[in-house]
Amino acid sequence: MNKEPSAEEDRFVERMPEPAPGRRVISFSLPQTEDPPVKKRGRKPKTQKAIDDYESEAAAAADAATAAAFAAFNAEDYKDLSSSPRRRSREAALLLLFAATSGSDAEGGWSFARNILRDAGLDCHGAVYALELARQAYDRREECDRLLAAYARDWSPDRFPAVDLAILRLALAELLTGGAAPTVVINEAVELAKKFSAEDSSAFVNGMLDNIYKYEIKEKQGEDR
Repeated sequence: MNKEPSAEEDRFVERMPEPAPGRRVISFSLPQTEDPPVKKRGRKPKTQKAIDDYESEAAAAADAATAAAFAAFNAEDYKDLSSSPRRRSREAALLLLFAATSGSDAEGGWSFARNILRDAGLDCHGAVYALELARQAYDRREECDRLLAAYARDWSPDRFPAVDLAILRLALAELLTGGAAPTVVINEAVELAKKFSAEDSSAFVNGMLDNIYKYEIKEKQGEDR
């Protein structure tokens, strides 16, 4: 019986693409877990029930090991989130989106979000805002990726550093929905890139968002008025 990876197993496990020429892949600086210890297995049982029990036991042990390892990182990693409630919500939204697109069970109800929002130390309003930002970016990620591909000069979004891609999706989805003022959205995305990505990522994020907003989103919104 094959078991789908749990939210705990896949939370913040970054599946990085091959880097584009001249650009290095950046590791996410927030919670990372080591692979759980592999349980040594003896001869596999032959009956189906025994096989199912055997695999369930092994999966439960892996889940427990991963959860324990993740918990050990939380206190250290979340202490560096912003003290500004609004920016802290955006940072938490980035965490949620990163987790959702890295294999967590977003389609199954975002059950993983509760722990992230709790560990980020958000109040009720901040948690609702963070979840709203992350969900709209997740739901519109294909639309965002089409825009990114059109302005990336022969790059496909799946070759972007994973953190940069999450930041861009988060901001583009907000620009597309007309949430906060465009300058605020873009500036906040640049700040996320400065904090969580590579030295040159903030300029990359700023350039992409500025061009896409000016030549795609702003013009379209003007036509709709």
